[in-house]
Amino acid sequence: MLSMCIKPVYYLATDYVVRKHDIGSEMFFIHRGVVEVVSEDGNIVFDTMQAGRFFGEISLVFSVPRTASIRTQNNCDIFVLTKDDLDRVLTHYPLIKDQIHKVAEERINAVRKRSKQKVSVPPPKPAASATKQETIDEKADEEKKEEKKTNEKKGQNGQPSGPGGPGPSSSGSNETDNVALDMPQTEVIPQSNCCSKFCSKERFRTCIAAIKKANRFVLDPDSRFVRYLRNFTCVLVMLTSWTIIYEAAFQHHHLAILIFSYICEGIFWLEIYIKFHVSYSDRYAELEKDFGKVYNHYLKQTNGFIVDLIASLPLDVFALCGTSVESRYMALSMLRIIHLLRLIRVSTFFTSWEKELNINVLFVRLCKFFVELFVVIHLFASIWYVIACPLADCMDGTWAVNEDLDNYSILQQYCFCIYWCVATMTSTGYGDVHAYSIGEMVFASFVMIVGQLIFGFILGNIASTLANAESNRVAYEEHLTAIKDHMNDQGLPSKLQKRVISYYDYIWMRNKGVDIKALLKDSPSCMHASIWLGTNEHLLKKVAMFKGAEDSFFRTLSPMLRQVLTMPNDYLVRQGDIGDEMYLIHRGTVGRMREDNETKICKVLNAGEYFDDISLVYDIPRKCSYKAISHVDVYALSRDDLESVLKHYPIVEAQIRDIAADLYGESSSSYAEHNGVYLG
Repeated sequence: MLSMCIKPVYYLATDYVVRKHDIGSEMFFIHRGVVEVVSEDGNIVFDTMQAGRFFGEISLVFSVPRTASIRTQNNCDIFVLTKDDLDRVLTHYPLIKDQIHKVAEERINAVRKRSKQKVSVPPPKPAASATKQETIDEKADEEKKEEKKTNEKKGQNGQPSGPGGPGPSSSGSNETDNVALDMPQTEVIPQSNCCSKFCSKERFRTCIAAIKKANRFVLDPDSRFVRYLRNFTCVLVMLTSWTIIYEAAFQHHHLAILIFSYICEGIFWLEIYIKFHVSYSDRYAELEKDFGKVYNHYLKQTNGFIVDLIASLPLDVFALCGTSVESRYMALSMLRIIHLLRLIRVSTFFTSWEKELNINVLFVRLCKFFVELFVVIHLFASIWYVIACPLADCMDGTWAVNEDLDNYSILQQYCFCIYWCVATMTSTGYGDVHAYSIGEMVFASFVMIVGQLIFGFILGNIASTLANAESNRVAYEEHLTAIKDHMNDQGLPSKLQKRVISYYDYIWMRNKGVDIKALLKDSPSCMHASIWLGTNEHLLKKVAMFKGAEDSFFRTLSPMLRQVLTMPNDYLVRQGDIGDEMYLIHRGTVGRMREDNETKICKVLNAGEYFDDISLVYDIPRKCSYKAISHVDVYALSRDDLESVLKHYPIVEAQIRDIAADLYGESSSSYAEHNGVYLG
């Protein structure tokens, strides 16, 4: 029964699962990955926990502040059990409930005892005997070092002094002479070439090892360099594919095209080298950092190294076997057709681009369809020319001879073919350029069928993309239609109906009708609190009653705020109403109306200010009305939500009570005396 209540939650690397001093109501079971127990600033790692471990059981039972901050080391799959689910299950098992509470009490007492011992026990001081022994050892080491230096200096001073040598005679020098005489005499052998060769080999091996070590780097696939290189080479693939098909079909060669093609080939070889170092994501979206695995992944990947290698084979060298310049160019253009395998990478590029979330899907698909049409039209136009003029020699009885194609320039001939291909693919042709031979008729029929299929597929994809993009709008309009029908059924005034419709139009313009709270409900609790804290922290810390509160209080309180969007001239609160909420202005301006005249503004409040904080503490009517001057975004905090947080922070609650008494004690007391009520 309890296993049905556990929910899986996914955490990215370096995300916080819990933070120290936060109020906990969840227990965590590590299913996959590694988490770290870190200090409050995150700079010190105390411990690590791997799959099979759990934490947070004390906070689950007693809802006490967390005793440590825990952060993920890599992408983790963690099962979460909430206190509400546990309490609901334990109502059916009272004996197990008592046992869990007993064990939890023992655990929390042990934790408190250890924390007290850490605070009370001073760091151990070294013993006196040990200190003396360390001092003696240090002196002995220093004496040995000095003696070693002295011996080295003596060895470097040249020949020994004595009766047969230069320098003054001494007892020390005589001893040295005796030692030198007793030692066997050896010849001084000069360094041979073998030694130099050995040194050069060692130096060469060292250089090779350094190069191998420097070559074991790994690049992030989402880094700017990798993304720019991938986009740039994709464009180059398109351009080189166009030149390869054009030269092979029309047999028109130019030195500039040849130079451009070989520059691109060099860039493609560089990209192959870079791809051996580009990391990849495993099934758990974890980036691989081991160079060996990254290397093997690209080597064995489908559409990876093998395809890139075949597409980059330098078969062009075989063109040098030609007997003439024209035959060499012809062979070169034919041999380069193998490079069209790189078009597979263009398809892979668009497939990966479509999987990204932060993109305009319609724009990406339009780019993809444009590229596909560009390749198909260019290919069909070139084949249409080759059927009539193989190797640029036009045959009789073809469309090229009937159109006197030889009298036109190569650019005009290419435009003729493109015109025929577009006219045939988009319709059944206009008849001005048409087939004459059997081969031309068969190919023209094939192009008509393929063209209709391609354009039908493209138009269908664009229509479905637009329909999916408008699905949220259709659902929102249906909801608004139901509201209009209800207001008409209830007979509401037309002026009020216009205000309601204008409000819902504004909601759609701001956030497409999506509930902000519902957007983040699937995020981990710690991330959820951090998001709301980043949005509202500057507002909450300006509230006078919250002055001096700890950071964990603001982190727990910030998700309790409720966003309210207000139209101009709408009232946020009315004078005399009993309130239980305070409001913090996030955007826009709010006017405070005069107490004796609600049509006049006595004060203007801007973003960052707040009002009606007294309603969080005292049950008294609102003293004045507040009206939106412009479009206003406010965050509302209710008394119930504040009290649910304060029950975990008794010290902060006492501070808030004291500050509220100093700020609003007199006004609340006068209201109580006048109306004969008691304010707790």
